[in-house]
Amino acid sequence: MKIFNKIAIRYIFSLKSFHFISVITLISILGITVGVAALICVLSIFNGFGDFTEGQVLNIDPHLRIISKQNKQIKAENEFIRKIKSIRGVSSVQPQLSGRAVIMSGANIQAITLSALNPENIDTSYGIPANILLGRFHLKNFHGMPAIVIGAGISDRSKLLPGDTITIVTPKMLETSIAAFAQPIGVKAIVSGIFRTKTNIKDNEMYLCIASEQTGRKIFGIQDGSYTYIDIRLNDKSDAESVTTGLSAFLTEDMEIQTWKELNSELYHVMEFERMAVFVVLSLIISIAVFNILASLSMTVVEKRRDIALLKALGAIDGAVRNIFIYEGIIIGAIGVIAGAVIGLSLCFGQQQFGWFKLDLNKSIIANIPVSVSFFDISAIILTAMFLSLLATIYPSRRASHTIISAGLRGE
Repeated sequence: MKIFNKIAIRYIFSLKSFHFISVITLISILGITVGVAALICVLSIFNGFGDFTEGQVLNIDPHLRIISKQNKQIKAENEFIRKIKSIRGVSSVQPQLSGRAVIMSGANIQAITLSALNPENIDTSYGIPANILLGRFHLKNFHGMPAIVIGAGISDRSKLLPGDTITIVTPKMLETSIAAFAQPIGVKAIVSGIFRTKTNIKDNEMYLCIASEQTGRKIFGIQDGSYTYIDIRLNDKSDAESVTTGLSAFLTEDMEIQTWKELNSELYHVMEFERMAVFVVLSLIISIAVFNILASLSMTVVEKRRDIALLKALGAIDGAVRNIFIYEGIIIGAIGVIAGAVIGLSLCFGQQQFGWFKLDLNKSIIANIPVSVSFFDISAIILTAMFLSLLATIYPSRRASHTIISAGLRGE
């Protein structure tokens, strides 16, 4: 079979003649090279931005969240919390109270989402303390009033600064005041800090306020031991499945577990759709190059009819003749794929190490384009390109194998 490999290589790298077929073959190799390199670079950039976005999301949201299926409160006594903490892979557990409310400051009124939690372990379960813009992260009572941390968007719209006093009113308080035809009596609090995250992916700055658990129970009127949901952070996000299995062993039927992907399903699905769309669009470059392989092999079959006829006259079977052109297409595809992979990976690793492509820090929060190489993506690109190259050899190889000896020799 080696002789047929040598024939295939000779048809590609013929030194005696350089004609139109050679030009098409060269274009095919260049097309596959460009397509593979482009796919590797673009998908790696998408992965880089995806990893960065994921990090920013997990700066606020937990890896896992236990909620009630009926949107009721969850009973979470100390023993229940200890069971969760005992599961391997769990880093921290943060029960929270959460609900809609309204803050009033003078003539300014804004709807907010108030999250109330235990401030003692917030540094290990929440990323906001590291993103304080003004003031400080303080949730305990201040001058006899509870303290609250608000988002920068809320601060901008209501002209609030650290030290200002606000009134927090819940829908239940509003209902009570309307029924009594009286002015709503809310809970007064002092703004202790204003936070601003690096990326406002979920508009947290526009609606989120944070208070202590004690303040939340006073505002929402919730008894001790009851929570809206329980946030769980893991040592490694890849442990989510095993931790979920461990949690399922003692959760009640009215509880369910949501992962960070489910909490941010819209964002995650958009990112996945964009990656898939880019893969399909850039694969068209490879498809066009593969079409050139089909054209060049078909022209080679016509040009080499005499050679094919002589081989068959000497005893070459149809399968052997067919393999010559299959090998030729595979070799062309392999050269393009290898060259494209080397160029693409070199650009990606160079960007990781040296940051060749910069971003404007006046418009972006990162200095360089992020790149994250996924070897699963690389394998998918290489296999796709090689499969398409193999596909392009089917018609010309079958045509060559069906060459009639007498017709091939008579044509010459």
